[in-house]
Amino acid sequence: MTYSATLLFRLTESGGLVEVKLTVADGRRFGGRSQVLDRKDGSYIVNYRPSLPMNDVNIHLSLGGKTLGDSPYKLDGKYEE
Repeated sequence: MTYSATLLFRLTESGGLVEVKLTVADGRRFGGRSQVLDRKDGSYIVNYRPSLPMNDVNIHLSLGGKTLGDSPYKLDGKYEE
């Protein structure tokens, strides 16, 4: 089973809805803290700090339901706060 955490935020300039979805396939539930920083130049920084270690994370990005860039991005290895 794959578990996920989803962060939604609205872009200031266009009003579009951005979805950042993290998934892991190791069968463990996870949670954490997130923060979105508007850089006021059309770009954003999304921070996510897991409450438990996460392995092999996939990051899916979309804007208005359309995939952004080369999403999903795969981060191999162990990630923790």
